[in-house]
Amino acid sequence: MDITREQLYELLWSKGVGKTEEALGLKQHELQKICDDYQIPKPSSNYWISLKLGKSPERTPLPPLEDNPSIRTEDYIKRQPIRIKKEKITPQAEPLKK
Repeated sequence: MDITREQLYELLWSKGVGKTEEALGLKQHELQKICDDYQIPKPSSNYWISLKLGKSPERTPLPPLEDNPSIRTEDYIKRQPIRIKKEKITPQAEPLKK
């Protein structure tokens, strides 16, 4: 999925990290890597607590970047290698020779 920095920033600050991960099919460390690479700030737990208390906490602004490329989330998804189950082979006893 391709997403802009602004779209990801808006998702993070409106839905939260967990729901953003779920929506994009990412794991925590994958989303963290994207945020680090593209300088996207994430809300702290204090932000959400303040919202629940009816306050209007300030968002950390999205810093400008000279180049504003589209983010390909697929590039950050770590695929688990396919594991092939190996059958245990027990040695067969050889027939007795007469």
